[in-house]
Amino acid sequence: MKNTILLLVFGIIFSNSSFSQDLFDPKDTRIVIAGVLKWKDPALATFSDHHRKDKELYEKFISMGVPEANIVFLKDEEATLDEMKVEIRQAMKDCTEKSTFIFYYAGHGIKSKKKYYFCNYDIGAKASTRFDVAALSAMAAKGFKGKRIILLADCCYS
Repeated sequence: MKNTILLLVFGIIFSNSSFSQDLFDPKDTRIVIAGVLKWKDPALATFSDHHRKDKELYEKFISMGVPEANIVFLKDEEATLDEMKVEIRQAMKDCTEKSTFIFYYAGHGIKSKKKYYFCNYDIGAKASTRFDVAALSAMAAKGFKGKRIILLADCCYS
């Protein structure tokens, strides 16, 4: 059911160009896409990369007029904890007062001790090796001066 609602929202936002233009200005949008379908740790189940939705979303943003230079696409082994943090901070920093920042994560999501995490490529057993979803708020408080943030996730606990 959650996936159906998410796809419905994507369909409304991205198929209706006037709605998406009202939501954000493609030329003044910064995007980080982290798609992790395989992990360094073989204990984590991989996903098929056939019809990758992260890649389709990347291509959709470009077709909507978001400059390719404004989109970072971290795929699988590129989506390490450090690299995700670096790219999100940089994209937020590059935003103007009228900018929109979009972050999309696809992969495994986990909950541990009332905290939620995205499973970065190099995730380990310790919490310090996981992408803490709450870190997004802290990053925005420190470096985002734009107009809006849109967070999208296709994972458990999203």
